[in-house]
Formats: sequence, C-alpha cells, structure tokens
Amino acid sequence: MNHPAFAQVIGHEAVSQYFSRILEKKDHAHAYLLTGPEQIGKTLIARTLLAEILELSIDRLEVSGVYQEIDPEGSIKIDQIRALQKHFSHSAFHGSKKAALIIDAHHMTIAAQNALLKTLEEPAGDSILILTSSQPHKLLPTIKSRCHTLYLQPTPRETLCTALQKEMSEERAHLLASLSAGRAGLALRLKDPEQYEQYLVHRTTAQEILSASKPEQFMKCSGLAKSEYRNEVLQQLLFLLHDLALAAHGNHTQMMNADLEDFMIQLTQIKEENHWSKALAQWLATQDAIDRNVSPALALESLALTL
Repeated sequence: MNHPAFAQVIGHEAVSQYFSRILEKKDHAHAYLLTGPEQIGKTLIARTLLAEILELSIDRLEVSGVYQEIDPEGSIKIDQIRALQKHFSHSAFHGSKKAALIIDAHHMTIAAQNALLKTLEEPAGDSILILTSSQPHKLLPTIKSRCHTLYLQPTPRETLCTALQKEMSEERAHLLASLSAGRAGLALRLKDPEQYEQYLVHRTTAQEILSASKPEQFMKCSGLAKSEYRNEVLQQLLFLLHDLALAAHGNHTQMMNADLEDFMIQLTQIKEENHWSKALAQWLATQDAIDRNVSPALALESLALTL
C-alpha cells in the first residue's frame, strides 16, 4: 500500500510502492538516481520522498535549512557541488538529517561529477541525495554505480486521462494525455491555456520544417539554430518524428499527436517506410552533438539532410 504522501503522484505505482516501503521501514539508501523522460514526474517523486524523510511539507523544504536543491539553467558547475558538500557537512556537524536534490544531473560538468563522487563515496551521517536525469548516459559510470537507480516509465494514457478528468472535460483530458505521451508533468503544465497555446506554436513550427522543400528546410533549420525557442521546437520535432516512424509502419494508436493523423499520413506516403526511423535516429545524433557544444547551425544542417 502506498504512503499517503504519494497520492498526489499520477501513475508510477511501482516506484511509489518502493519508496513507501522505505518510509515504513525508515531505512533509505544514501543516494538514488531517478531516470525517465522529461516532465514525467521525477522531481515530484523526489521532493515527496525527501519531504517525508525530513518530516516537512514540500513547500517548507527550501526554507528548512536541511535541504538543498540544484535546478540548473545551464551547466552544473563544481562550485555548486562544493556548496552542496558544505551543506551536508554542516548538517552532519549539528546532528540533523540532511537531504539534497540535483535536478537534471546530466548537466553536471565532468569536474562537478568527479567532485560529487566524494560525497557518494563518503556520505555524511544521516544524509540522502537524489539525482534526476532524462539522459543518464551522460553521467559517469562511477556516479551511477553508487546510486540506487529507478526508471520512471510513461503513465498509461487511460490512467493519466482518468486523473485529468477530475479537473477538465473527458475530451480535453484525452487530448492532453495523448499530447503528453504519458508524461504527467507535461500534461499538468498544458492545463494552463498560455502554456498550451505556446506548445501548439512550437509544434506548428516543427510541422512547417517537416513539410517544407529541401532548400526551405535548410533555411528554416538555420533560423532555428539562432532561435531562443530552439529547444522547444527541437522537442516538437522529436515528437513528430516519433509519430511519423510509427505511422510509417501502420501504428497510429500510439501516436502522441493523434489530432495530426492526416498530416502524418500525408508525409509517410511520400517517403520510404524507413525514412522517418532514420530521421529520428539523426535527431538523436543532432541533439547529442548540440549537447557536446557542436555548433547548432552545423548540427541542424546535418539534420535537415535527413528530413
């Protein structure tokens, strides 16, 4: 049976049950790594667990003095990890429980990851550290080997839809459950009309790139490389390529963008069956190149070649 604190979590029954048992036995590990797609619920689960261990409400974590959170806007630098180590050392000296959460831990620089190893190898007192990541392959093997790793899978659409219907119509709940592909965090964000409209704007931009002629695709990708919304549009390209790869093989039921089925059919009819699977693989290579600080313009030109 799940701990009452996890009632706010949509889906992720196995993970909630696992942490509920830990809370019941009061026997947690020093470090956990929560992996899974972006906006799937990793941060909520991590904060819920840490709040219960510290015997605090989630909204009191930041001001408690026994909790530290790193939520990066860019790279996570070594100075931030040293501050976290100081937090653990100070809490240990005063004999209190202490906890920390590193969101999107894959943004740590190599120097920061190496510094974090000291904390993982020599945990201070009654401490607990949780890392979350949608790209755990970017973490050092030595980091991952010292963490208990749990993978969060997408929530079944039916489960997500049922939860969303408590706050909206059945039709809208079905739409958001589909668009979010089982990622409860994204579905909840899309409840906001402004966020939803922005989401559709970025999706339309991605559609225009896919349906353009080859010269236009190069031009649009060049413009995208300089856009402040590059990451958002790239994410939409990923979702559309995922759906196109499914549609090309006749699988329309698992598409995220079910409302764009006619668009998908139109594009799959003018390309070979494996074209979109190859384009999807190139998207992954493109994102990896950008993450490694390759020029976005060059990386996106390579992507345009395969679209």
